[in-house]
Amino acid sequence: MKKLVSLMCYVMLLDLSLAKAYPAEDTKELTPEQPMTNAVLEKVLQGVQPGVKAGDSRWLMVRQGIPLQVFTDEFHNRLTIIAPAAEVKNVTRDMLMRMIEANFVSALDVRYAAFEGIIWSIFVHPLDSLRERDLLSALQQVVTLVKTTGTTYSSSALKFGVVSNEDEGK
Repeated sequence: MKKLVSLMCYVMLLDLSLAKAYPAEDTKELTPEQPMTNAVLEKVLQGVQPGVKAGDSRWLMVRQGIPLQVFTDEFHNRLTIIAPAAEVKNVTRDMLMRMIEANFVSALDVRYAAFEGIIWSIFVHPLDSLRERDLLSALQQVVTLVKTTGTTYSSSALKFGVVSNEDEGK
């Protein structure tokens, strides 16, 4: 473990020194997209899932068989996407530990959360800085996390750069 930490520190220091020695080239400034609003969000969601049910700052849809709720609070600048992943009464201690670990390693931009007897797959983000590509990614990650609950507990094939004790021996 000490070797791994020392190696990681060395790589970070090397990376920092190279970044200072070779600064990034000047690039063209990216054109900012318009801020995400409820109106823009609704257009994107309708494009992704025609027939999405819209309410007052709420949208209901089914993607790949998974029921999703999208809701916003423009005043507080928040967007949330949720989908039920499991009933708390059916979750074992081992499953719960896997979910907590997944929040750190493999859930990426989404998380497991518990509320009113349900384990949810949840994505929370500031509304105005959300971009369409990030929204589409978030929708897919929420769905994938639900579908992998009980198996890989991941929102994609990517696993964040953490080596577990199980992986160290391999």
